Amino acid sequence: MSNLDETPKPEEETAVKGPVGALTDNSSNEPASQSADLTIPKITVRFRPMGGTKRLQTTMFKVSSEHEFSTLVTFLRRKLNFAPQNSLFCYINASFSPALDARLEDLSQAYAVEGVLNVYYCATVAFG
Repeated sequence: MSNLDETPKPEEETAVKGPVGALTDNSSNEPASQSADLTIPKITVRFRPMGGTKRLQTTMFKVSSEHEFSTLVTFLRRKLNFAPQNSLFCYINASFSPALDARLEDLSQAYAVEGVLNVYYCATVAFG
């Protein structure tokens, strides 16, 4: 099972299902604070190609905020069918490449635009 969840396009958006409902539905006997501890917030990531790099069929995904940026790179390499010897360069907001151990929650809080973290990717170095 993938760590990333494909999200529908904005016009096809559906209701949130799963443990997120535990935050708003307090019908169980558990206190709200315990059920809130069990859920991990997710962030929305949009992958955008640069140059002649292949475009993904689905470009928006939801991913757990506790993961590192390397998780996105690994996922993207798999989706693009990149061989291990092929280079893949990823940039946040088409401006800089974060460290692979940067937490997605931190990147999202600092660089998300309208709640979406934009990750641009290409097969050749695009910046500096």
